[in-house]
Amino acid sequence: MPSRFIRWAHSGLRLVVEIPVDAPVRIAQLDPATSVSVAADATVEPAYTERLQPMVEVLVLGEGNALANVRFTHTNVGSRLRYVDDEESSHGGWRTWRIHQRDTVTGLQVTTVFRSATDVPAVQTWTEVVNRGARSVVLQMVSSLATGALMQPGDRAEDLSLMRGRSEWCGEGRWATFLLRGADGLADIDTGLHDHDGRGTLATASRST
Repeated sequence: MPSRFIRWAHSGLRLVVEIPVDAPVRIAQLDPATSVSVAADATVEPAYTERLQPMVEVLVLGEGNALANVRFTHTNVGSRLRYVDDEESSHGGWRTWRIHQRDTVTGLQVTTVFRSATDVPAVQTWTEVVNRGARSVVLQMVSSLATGALMQPGDRAEDLSLMRGRSEWCGEGRWATFLLRGADGLADIDTGLHDHDGRGTLATASRST
């Protein structure tokens, strides 16, 4: 059975998610849009670039992840999440979309929330987790957003830039831009040659306020 696609859009933003039968929800497309109308659920959609990254990653004590690395990806709970339903609402010029998923093993219900101001090509997003299972779990990590939809067909990782801001006491907001692939970025390990995902990471951490 083919995947379903749901589009959530307004005049400034277009977001498309894929709902596979046997996999977690994935973001298929996220980009600005100058004139897009909201469409209902559909089983036939344009040929989106294949995205394998689940929309949510959840790390639970005792569950771990499938790939040994220091990144918060390939989590076992995240890979077991399945679509339940979704709901839209609007209030005061803001539009909100909630997508609910559930892991039947732990009983965790995970809600991804997208919030966007009408006509603005930007989105706020966060994740809410509720334990509806029969036992307690130790929640170690929840992603605010996980996506593989940063590039479109024809784009190259070498052409992407990353903006990062460093801050410290009396030294806030020192922004810098550098190539995602490069001396200060991620190495090109030629994943197509050996069919293994990269395990590098670029992390920015903040303590207190």
